[in-house]
Amino acid sequence: MKITELFLEIASETRYGILKKLNEKDQKQSHIAKSLDMTLPESSRQFERLSKSELITKTSEGLYSLTLFGQLFLNHLDSFEFLLKHKNYFKSHTLGNLPSKFVKRLSDLDKCELVEGAFVLNDKMIQIAGSGKYLRVISAHVPPDAFRSGLNSAKTGKQVSIIYAKNTIIPKGFKKEFTSQDIQDLISNGTYQRKMIDKVQVYVVLNDKTAMVLFPDTKGSVDLNFSFISEDPIFHEWCLDYHQFIWKHSGSCDVSKFKES
Repeated sequence: MKITELFLEIASETRYGILKKLNEKDQKQSHIAKSLDMTLPESSRQFERLSKSELITKTSEGLYSLTLFGQLFLNHLDSFEFLLKHKNYFKSHTLGNLPSKFVKRLSDLDKCELVEGAFVLNDKMIQIAGSGKYLRVISAHVPPDAFRSGLNSAKTGKQVSIIYAKNTIIPKGFKKEFTSQDIQDLISNGTYQRKMIDKVQVYVVLNDKTAMVLFPDTKGSVDLNFSFISEDPIFHEWCLDYHQFIWKHSGSCDVSKFKES
């Protein structure tokens, strides 16, 4: 079967709906027909077509389920659904230098809210930084209030791990905050950790419950006016995995490279 023929098989709201239902759990044909408002003869035609395409199969218990081929195919379609849902956003934004292994997992970000507004985002960052059991950040900007909220969390014993870019922008006169005795003490006891990479185009901020991710605009600069945010476990896992991946590829943090603005 050619790829064009495969897409033709799901070029129907009904057949695509059947696949989505079976992605939830194995089900009887009659149950799916009822939930999708289909007659039994119509559902038989659609199930037969999907079965011939080897996207679904009938189990020995009389239930229908997705084949492995069907599962993998549907997972890839979920990534397109995420992009389609936020089509207007991605007209003016890109995925930047996001590694391909995370591009392939974009469907993990599906259950989220697109939050707009610099002040709203700043408040969300402060809330995340000031709560939870830990704090993980990848950023090239330092909002003072969110920074101090994260620092206070570290003082209470929460693990804070931050990855900065070499061109990180900080408020004018703020560099002394990064070399304070408080921070040096926290670094010494391991509560406050920081690393550095050459360039950051995808930001993440997360604690153990809530995560947010910011993508760059078409010029490669992160847009601080928009963010995807969620408490969904799969969304959270994507952000945590991305932070861990970048952490492994980061070097020591050199505060002298920060730029004041």
